Amino acid sequence: MAELQKILEASSAFKSELMENFMSQSCRDISNKTASTTTTTTSSLNANINNSNSNINDNDNRIISNNYSTTTTTTTTGNINKNMTGASNIVSKESSPTNINANINSNSNTINSDQQQQHFYVDPKANSLSDVRSVLNKMKEIPAEQRVLIDQITDVATEAHMSSTLNTQASIREASERIDTQMKAMGNQMPDMSKLTINPSAMMQHFLNSMVPEMTKVVNFSKQLPGFSDVDTEDQITLIKQGIFEVMIARITLLIDHVKDSMIDPSLKMKSPRPMVRKMSPLGPFIDTFFDIAKLTNPLNLTDGENGLFGAILMLCPDRHGLKNVTAVQTIQHLYLQALHLLLKHNHKDADDLFCNLLSAIPSIRKVNDEHFRLVSNMKKKCAADFETHFPQLHRELFDTSLH
Repeated sequence: MAELQKILEASSAFKSELMENFMSQSCRDISNKTASTTTTTTSSLNANINNSNSNINDNDNRIISNNYSTTTTTTTTGNINKNMTGASNIVSKESSPTNINANINSNSNTINSDQQQQHFYVDPKANSLSDVRSVLNKMKEIPAEQRVLIDQITDVATEAHMSSTLNTQASIREASERIDTQMKAMGNQMPDMSKLTINPSAMMQHFLNSMVPEMTKVVNFSKQLPGFSDVDTEDQITLIKQGIFEVMIARITLLIDHVKDSMIDPSLKMKSPRPMVRKMSPLGPFIDTFFDIAKLTNPLNLTDGENGLFGAILMLCPDRHGLKNVTAVQTIQHLYLQALHLLLKHNHKDADDLFCNLLSAIPSIRKVNDEHFRLVSNMKKKCAADFETHFPQLHRELFDTSLH
């Protein structure tokens, strides 16, 4: 974790007194709720014990009374014998070695299956925001004392996004217009890619090298988010390692024109139609999946602030594998969801639908993230030496699953 640790230590974290106070109060509320639940449970348990003791005493009295009645004793003995016969059958079934071994084997198979599924810890099905309508309903009630904190989160997340990416709405719009003007001057003729000499290895190396500064920008973006520095360093690393590519996916899809099916390159200098992107071996088929996500998110016409909050929600995800303090991350993400919904309401008439549609795109982003981990793992399996040579150290730390 040397490179990632350096970036985390080098970039200054945003410290929010409002967030610190909110998290402290949340911890106290959870502690009080837990204590209250424990007290209630203990009281209920004591009541049940008292009731059980009362029933035992009543049964003892009945047994003593029944000892004086021969008829009752005979009947009771008969019932006991019948019960014992039933008990014998139960013991026979439960103690059967065949049944026990079958259960053990069944459990072992389940465990092995789970272990195999956890090889790639990004589970596209594990999405705490899957019930988006339920999430939406929770967003509509914000205590007055939280509004100042929500406003701070919105302002800081927007600024963090704007300062850590080239893919702002204004820059993408300007680049698209400039490239279209250049294409018109050339007679709208695209180069024939089939006649160009393309070195897949060189393209791969260029892509990987260009990812490092983008990954660094996302780490710096995360450090600026109110609340991120309030979780411990180990959880920060877990969130970054499993969430960084999802944030990058959300940013890269902004470069895609979902209507014309074209994509601007990350340097904002050229535009390529989707069929051309698909042919750019060996990464073309993978990058092509970004177009499908763009068709889900780009029609929503999100502002830079909304994109920044969405990136924060992807990063501050409480269902990441290996998180220590899930509750803290969940509490922080909830604030960002509230901030996003409020900003959507301020900027759009159909805020509720936009909110639900945006969250509904998360499983698709997760799926691409998972596929990226698989690609990296397969590359390493096929040729470990090339993996070490061609992948920058930061990339290996973040995406090599054997290091987790």
